[in-house]
Parts: sequence; structure tokens; C-alpha cells
Amino acid sequence: MDAHCTFSADVSGEVLDRLVALQQIIPDELVQQVLNGSGLIQERSCRLTYRVLLWVVLAMGIYTDSPIRQVFRLTRRFHKEDKIPTRSALCRGRQRLGTRPLVRLAMLAIALQCQPGGTGFYKGYRLMAIDGSVFTIPDTPANEQAFGRPLGGSSAESKGGFPQVGKVSLVEVGSHIEYRFVARSMDRGEPTMALRLVNYWFVASNSG
Repeated sequence: MDAHCTFSADVSGEVLDRLVALQQIIPDELVQQVLNGSGLIQERSCRLTYRVLLWVVLAMGIYTDSPIRQVFRLTRRFHKEDKIPTRSALCRGRQRLGTRPLVRLAMLAIALQCQPGGTGFYKGYRLMAIDGSVFTIPDTPANEQAFGRPLGGSSAESKGGFPQVGKVSLVEVGSHIEYRFVARSMDRGEPTMALRLVNYWFVASNSG
């Protein structure tokens, strides 16, 4: 067993002990549910389990300016003497985790907050907004193939120095909750992706 992923738990069984506030929004039972539903059943005794890895990824959304090793260190407030996993071990863990449980978790945990008749409704209709943004991502062949580079410059063939990924979000106006979003490559326009996003939400909201 890799010594880098052996961690002591506290009396409640928690490995990452500084995420109590986040667990009030995303219960640990829900995390385990999406892992089971994704077929990620931990069979080995390694402490760097799928559950721990998923919480590390969630914590990265809080400590956005910190590298992954620092994120792990920040979440183990009462275990400062422990050896932190190497960056490569944590990155391999993220790849092993994949995106499926994160998508499942988002679908289950994110809910519309505004109630009919209150803020966020107009004449009986829930107010939703479309928001678009673009992010520069690491310059790797995989990212360039998946998302492309921005075009434009001194010639028609000029491209940006880094690949970029676009995001189109569906936001509840009253609460500012980013309810759903879709990533887009640079060759797909925002209006097209926004229409797909709204149509998907409408179908999902009216099914069953």
C-alpha cells in the first residue's frame, strides 16, 4: 500500500476535518450515494479513497487560489503532523475519481431556492438568466483538441497562446444560484449552447 495515502481519522471517522460547514450543504451520505451510483466502491484499505478524493475536489472550489496539496493540508486542521500526499498522487486520484460522481452530485445537491409569490418570480414565472464566461486552461494537446484556441490576431490563421473553454450557465435570478451549466468548445457559439441548456432544463423540469 502506498504510504502517501495512509491517513488517520478522527473519532467520527472524518479524514478531512475542516469541511464541516460544507457538509451542512452537501451531506456526506449524499456523497456516498453518488459514489455508489457511479460504481466507485472502495475495495482497498487506502485512506485516499474515492470519498476523500471527492471531498478534496469540492474543497478546491472553496480554496480556489491554493494548489491541490495545500487544499488537502487546509482540510486537515487537526492532523498537521501527517505527511501530505504528493501532487502526483493527488492528481492521479482525481483522474481515478473522474467526472461522473461530480455530475451526479451537482444534479442532486443543487436546487432552485425561490418560492412562488416571492422574490425571483414575476407574474407567476420563475426568473432565470443566462450567463456566459470563458476560461483559459493549461496548454496541453488534449485541451486543445477538446476545446480549441481563440482565433484572431495578425492573420486569419492566428490563434491564442492557450486553449480556452467556454461556459454557459443557467442562473436563478432571485437567489443567484448557478442551477445548471454546460461547457463549450471555442467553435460552438453561446446562443446555441444556451438554447440547448434551456431546452434540457425545461424537459427535465416537466418530466415525471
